Amino acid sequence: MVDRITGAGSVHTMAACSGGLIAAMAAGHRAALGQTGKLASLGLLVTMIDQNRAGVAGSLIDEGIASAAIAKSARKGYLDGG
Repeated sequence: MVDRITGAGSVHTMAACSGGLIAAMAAGHRAALGQTGKLASLGLLVTMIDQNRAGVAGSLIDEGIASAAIAKSARKGYLDGG
């Protein structure tokens, strides 16, 4: 999209966290279309691509915790991190 808006031939992309997942998927999509030349570089910061091996973070989050967080967010309209 950036290349279309700016008219640039290729773009450098830097993304973090879930944005990194989206950027990685977009890069994969471009590769599948044979458009890797439009991506000059891809930098991923703290991006967990393999969710099956989440390690400590995955061990702290389960369906119950996720459901509670969603319910709290629905009541308050946001999550305050507390």
